[in-house]
Amino acid sequence: MLTLLTMAASASTPNARVEEAWGRLYITHNGRICPMSVVCCYPMADMENPAILWPEAESEEDVFFQDRALSLLYMYLYEEDFDAAVHLLEKIRLYQEKHIDNLPSNFRMRVEQAFHRLKYTKPLAMLCLTIGLVLLLLELLLVRKSEAYYWTREGIAVCLCLFLTLMLAARWYLSGHVPFGGGHETMQVMAWFALLIATLLSVTSSQTVTLFSSLGILTAGFALLVSNMAAYNPEIDELMPALQSPWLATHVSSVMLSYTLFTILTLISAIGLFKRSDIRIHLILLDVAVVFLTIGIVLGSLWAKTAWGTYWNWDPKETWALITLCIYLVAVVWGHCLIAKTPGVSPQNEKHRWWFHLYCVLAFVSVIITYFGVNFIFGGLHSYA
Repeated sequence: MLTLLTMAASASTPNARVEEAWGRLYITHNGRICPMSVVCCYPMADMENPAILWPEAESEEDVFFQDRALSLLYMYLYEEDFDAAVHLLEKIRLYQEKHIDNLPSNFRMRVEQAFHRLKYTKPLAMLCLTIGLVLLLLELLLVRKSEAYYWTREGIAVCLCLFLTLMLAARWYLSGHVPFGGGHETMQVMAWFALLIATLLSVTSSQTVTLFSSLGILTAGFALLVSNMAAYNPEIDELMPALQSPWLATHVSSVMLSYTLFTILTLISAIGLFKRSDIRIHLILLDVAVVFLTIGIVLGSLWAKTAWGTYWNWDPKETWALITLCIYLVAVVWGHCLIAKTPGVSPQNEKHRWWFHLYCVLAFVSVIITYFGVNFIFGGLHSYA
C-alpha cells in the first residue's frame, strides 16, 4: 500500500485507486480488520502480526504521532499537497526504522514500487498478439523459410517467456505465495504456460509444430488481454483463507495447463477447418491436455476432502469441469480412431477430419463456461476462482 500512496503523492495513480487503498488502510487502522494499528509504509510484512508495523507507544509523543500521522496523510492527499505527503511518509518510515527491528528490506520496497509502476500486462498482451499474428501469417504463407527465421522466432519466444517469468517471480516474491490467487493471476499463469509451450516448440522446423508455437504466443496475448480486463485493481494481497492450502499450486497449475493446451488446440482446429494439417501432433497435445485436466480434477477432489469434508459436492465448477473432461475424451477417442484407420473412419477422408476439427472448436465452449461462466453466472463454492 505504500507503493500506491507514494504513487498518489506523485499524481500518477487514479483517484479511485487512492480512495480504495486509503479506505482499506483506514478500516485497518481503526480496528475494523484487526485491533492494532498498521501504518502503510511496510504493507508486505507479516500481516498475521500487524503490530510489528506500528510499535507500542512508549510516550505521549508517540501516541500523538501515531494518532495524527495517518489523519495528516489523508488530509495532504485530499488537498493534493503531494510534497507534504511524501515528506510525512518519509517521517513515518524513519520512525518505523528507529523503533521496529523486523521490517521488509529496502530492496523489497524498491521491487514493489518498480513492479507497480511497470504496468506491463496490456503492452505485453498487445505485443504477443501482434507477434503471434505475424508469425502465424508467415507460417501459413511462406513455403520456404531461412535459418535466420527459425532463430528469430525462437529468440522472440524465449525473450517473451523470460520476461513474464520475471514478472511472475516478482509477484511471488512480493506476495509470499504462488500467483494463483484470483482471475488476474491465473490468466497470467496461463499466458506463461502458453509462452513456455511456444518456446519448447519453436526449436523445430516442422510446419505443423511451428504453427503450435505461433499459436502459443497468440494464446498468451489473449490470456494477458483477459488478465488486463479482469485486473480492475490487482493489488498484491494475502491469499484468502479458502486458498491457503498446499493443494493450491498443484491443482490450479494442472487445470490451467490443460486450459492453455485446449486453447491452442482450438486455434489449430479453427485453421484445420480451412487447411489440411497432420492431426497426430494435434492428438498428442490433446492427450496431454486431458491428462492434466484429469489430474487437476483429482487433486481438486483431494483438496475438497480436506477443506469441505467430502470429495465431491457437485458444485457448478466441479460439474462443468467433469463435463469438459467427458467432451474432450470423446475428441481423444475420435482422434485415435482417425489415426488407427478404424473402418468407416479413414484418415484420408477429409470430411471426417473437418468434423473432428469442428468438434474441437465447439468443445472449447465448455472450457469457457467452466472458467468464466461459472464465476459470473452460476456462482458456487468456486466463485472466487
